[in-house]
Amino acid sequence: EMCIRDRYMGKNTTSTKNLNDGLARLPRAFYGVEQHYKTYIESDAELTVLLRRLEEGKFLRDHYVEALSVIPDRNNPNNAFILLISFEHILYLSQQDRKLLWHIPTVKIANVDTNTPDKVTIVLTETSKKNPDRQVVIVTRDQRVTNHIITSIRRILEDIQQS
Repeated sequence: EMCIRDRYMGKNTTSTKNLNDGLARLPRAFYGVEQHYKTYIESDAELTVLLRRLEEGKFLRDHYVEALSVIPDRNNPNNAFILLISFEHILYLSQQDRKLLWHIPTVKIANVDTNTPDKVTIVLTETSKKNPDRQVVIVTRDQRVTNHIITSIRRILEDIQQS
């Protein structure tokens, strides 16, 4: 499975001690709008806490779906990123320092596709200063990760259209 839990908890991660406020473990992650749960996964729990604390709580009400590790350059695996997918936003963070690099509201996504097996192109519904060409490109260098990202985002877009 492409989920970040497989590669996420490495030496470059922030300790969860500063996130759990003295609890024995972080609160369980609940997934999607339905808020279903899986076996406890510490990295998902950490990321759901982080999601709620980013940008002074801007994503507090987001419904966590999953997170994936994205390594755009195979020759530099330490330059890794986290693609955090919630029902409401797609967020891209530096894996090393958890800095939010960009985020897109899912309602502003027109389509998601790929022109090459190692890149995901997110087409937006409108232009902005940061995205004058109405698209965001995520370099994955891994066709399985590319396909997984596209499938996950398309599933969310279908759910949005049906609601």
